[in-house]
Amino acid sequence: MGEQKQERERINAAVLPTDFSREVPSHALKWLLQYGLPFSHWRPFIGWSEKDCRLVITVGNGPDFSIGRYIPTEGRSCFGSLQHGKTPRKWFVWGECHRFPHIFGDYTNSKQIVLVEDVISAHKLSLVVPTLCLFGTTIFSACIPVLRHIRCPVVLWLDKDQEGTLQKKCQRLQVLTNCNVSYLVTDRDPKEQSFEKIKELLDETV
Repeated sequence: MGEQKQERERINAAVLPTDFSREVPSHALKWLLQYGLPFSHWRPFIGWSEKDCRLVITVGNGPDFSIGRYIPTEGRSCFGSLQHGKTPRKWFVWGECHRFPHIFGDYTNSKQIVLVEDVISAHKLSLVVPTLCLFGTTIFSACIPVLRHIRCPVVLWLDKDQEGTLQKKCQRLQVLTNCNVSYLVTDRDPKEQSFEKIKELLDETV
């Protein structure tokens, strides 16, 4: 445990942008709140990097890492985000998001756990079902012991463009975790679904 604590402390040294602020501009809040969760939910987790024009969402206690969504102010360039004249990528991670898996929501006595691509979807689904965020489309190795420990059915919910790989991913994950694994494919991200639709879709996988 001591080694793990030291490792966390080493990583925590660079898990936030240097200009991190809790003052989030209105245009960034408007973008975030469109997905149906109130500001009261987001308040403990969000901040802003003015230099990079990123809405920053922290993950874990400490935090363990944070992830920023590029949301520029109209008519303004964010020089901190520009690299060799290229448009900044949508998401940027401070720290190592694939080292310490984080489960959103309470998995005690849960009938299933859902794996999703992005942190906003994870927050939204966590109000319905425990959720693990992949921060991408790859099932990273640190997820496996967590899922084996929880020992409940797994639902892999990825975007439509991942449909061709899902069956293979489910088969591999089922072998590695010894859990039942199913999948969901939707045209719209989980975060764009209503709570009623989320429950309906998940009920179909049980």
